[in-house]
Amino acid sequence: MSFLNLFKKKGTLADQKEIADIAKNHEDWMVRIDAINDLTNQEVLIDLAKNDENISIRTAAIKNLTDQKILIDFAKNDKNPHARMEAIENLTDQKVLADIAKN
Repeated sequence: MSFLNLFKKKGTLADQKEIADIAKNHEDWMVRIDAINDLTNQEVLIDLAKNDENISIRTAAIKNLTDQKILIDFAKNDKNPHARMEAIENLTDQKVLADIAKN
């Protein structure tokens, strides 16, 4: 059971704002990843994916993105190969995937 699930079961982690705060600011990166996995706010996920210094945080955020255009941008342009691969794994458009494979 994740750290965040323990809080949710106690009813102390009520909303996405609290989850976002933990995802952005908690001192333990593993707790941050648990928060990211419960986060639905795409704007916060995009911010974490683009700007966090920890690649594990960035890839967890990319994994939870749903906007295909944003994922395409990460897949084609991110400087980190792990971030690019995570974005590619979440793309659904076969034409885009083929284009990325060619380049």
